[in-house]
Amino acid sequence: MIYDKISNWKNYFPKNEIWKKVFAFVKTCSADTEHGRHEIAGEDAYASVFSYDTKPSKEGVYEAHRKQIDIQILLKGRESVYATDIDGISVKTEYNAEKDYALFNDPERLPGATPLTPGFFAVFFPNDAHKPSLNYGAVAENVKKLVVKINAARLP
Repeated sequence: MIYDKISNWKNYFPKNEIWKKVFAFVKTCSADTEHGRHEIAGEDAYASVFSYDTKPSKEGVYEAHRKQIDIQILLKGRESVYATDIDGISVKTEYNAEKDYALFNDPERLPGATPLTPGFFAVFFPNDAHKPSLNYGAVAENVKKLVVKINAARLP
């Protein structure tokens, strides 16, 4: 997992063309960006923009992907995302190859909480189980989120 300011994107994979295209797109996004799918580099990278209300941790579910890397960015609002390595956590829903995800039960170990706010990004690799969309504080917030999917084979 990577968590950093968007302005530091060049610190990671500086020679990777897909990474450069992704962050060229990210720089064009704001709270006014239209909902829906946005093409970046064909099936190697695309983005989805959507809004929802955050939820308590007990209502969230850990997910992980095998073929894609997630970059999650909030365009509006605040949320928390829990993250942990998939090793040693039990499967709740077996891997769905068509939709590229598996769901996991909460781990016995304490997960790390990542605060997502505008101006920051979190990258989740195939070994990172992540539980997004959680309340940042005690109450739900309406957020607008950008999730970029990158073909995991395209990043070193």
